[in-house]
Amino acid sequence: STLIDGVVAIIMTLVVLSIQVPELKGALSNQAFLNVLISLKDKFIVYLVTFVVLASIWNSNAKQMNYMKFFDKKMFALKIIWLFFITLIPFSATFLSNHNQYLIPNLFFNINIFVIALLSTISWQYIIKFDFIKEKPIKNTDLISIRSILFLLCTMAAIALSFIAPRFSTLAYLFPNIIIFIAKKINPNLANSTKLGIRKIP
Repeated sequence: STLIDGVVAIIMTLVVLSIQVPELKGALSNQAFLNVLISLKDKFIVYLVTFVVLASIWNSNAKQMNYMKFFDKKMFALKIIWLFFITLIPFSATFLSNHNQYLIPNLFFNINIFVIALLSTISWQYIIKFDFIKEKPIKNTDLISIRSILFLLCTMAAIALSFIAPRFSTLAYLFPNIIIFIAKKINPNLANSTKLGIRKIP
């Protein structure tokens, strides 16, 4: 868990390095600096979305780790593969940031996030199936399954949007947190629940 926390924190830092200030030509002025910032708006949007995605992934993984009694070799292998795709995010985010109006960069980034979400969901179901869950339930653990499935669906939506409106495909990743927030407001019991809210796979 400590290794994963460190890796994700480093990746969050690396992603912002994809935003490089272009060389200014001509006389320096406040308007020139403002124009530079405006020209970088798409890169900032990609950075914001990527940061939100990484924060969601980090939060989800932390909850899974807190809920586990122990690891086995298969779970370790799943986490290593998951980390491989996590460490690919700075590249895929930079690729997207530089060419966000095209299909392939969007598709590459969204498939990268889809694989991460899929592996996370598989890991959680594996934990349930083989009873790696702690005896004492942790508050709000019923949201783990909901969040993982919802996030996976949003990655699929982002992939579909890559073909229709590439520039806006990554905005799909902002919806899981919005939906969960609204659901908690509508149903306060969801936020305060201490029940597991999941079933073992037969």
